[in-house]
Amino acid sequence: MKTFNVYQVHGSEDGCIAICSSKKRAIAAAMEYVIASGCDAANIEVDNSCERMTDIMGEGISAYVETWNVT
Repeated sequence: MKTFNVYQVHGSEDGCIAICSSKKRAIAAAMEYVIASGCDAANIEVDNSCERMTDIMGEGISAYVETWNVT
């Protein structure tokens, strides 16, 4: 069976905000969510230290991208 990754984006205030087939697109959706709350792009932190999760943190709001393997 073929296995591929799916990326689920969660917003801290809204729950699941996107499902993407590309990690790059998922991180962009998370960044847009944080910026849309009024956070300055220069103040956004990206924590990519966990293999299955990427955290995008702004001032008082955050989002994270979770990786799922699908077969």
